Amino acid sequence: GNKITVSSGNNGLYRVDYSVSFKNSVANHDIYFTVFQGGVDVGDKTRTIYNVTDTNYHVVSGSFIVTINATDYVDLRTTTSTNGDVVTILYANLNITKISN
Repeated sequence: GNKITVSSGNNGLYRVDYSVSFKNSVANHDIYFTVFQGGVDVGDKTRTIYNVTDTNYHVVSGSFIVTINATDYVDLRTTTSTNGDVVTILYANLNITKISN
């Protein structure tokens, strides 16, 4: 998966950036890209909703600021508005940058 763990002693404020190239098996459905911290949905501020109007590849990206504790992990998850949709990921990139203690 696309998961990053903060090493011991590195608590602080982080900028999290992500980008994903994807396509959905069905047009006209919403795709949700959500960042989780320690296995928990961080909330709407980390969620990007993309309405797919066709079955071609698309790129979505997002950035946000969050406090991360040492040994916490951050991961990116994808869901759809309709059960049975198949999201194909061509690539996914997740980066975190510490901006203060």
